[in-house]
Amino acid sequence: LAGRAPDPHIADAGSITLACALGYFDWRKQIEWREEFPALIGWLDAFREAFPAFDATKADIEISGQSKEPLNKLPFEMRGGIL
Repeated sequence: LAGRAPDPHIADAGSITLACALGYFDWRKQIEWREEFPALIGWLDAFREAFPAFDATKADIEISGQSKEPLNKLPFEMRGGIL
């Protein structure tokens, strides 16, 4: 997907879905996508610039007790049974 990302200047279902997923990953810190897919960083920046409403609708909440470690790096017991 990083090599075939949708046009960040068109707000269609694919672009909105990708932007929301990447934003969610940034918020939850469960997946270190920025290190693994650096091309998507520029894509997300371009999408945010093209559609400021994306950031305007971002929730300003913290997850109580959220670990700073990505979920996939926590011991299984701390993942709540999630693989």
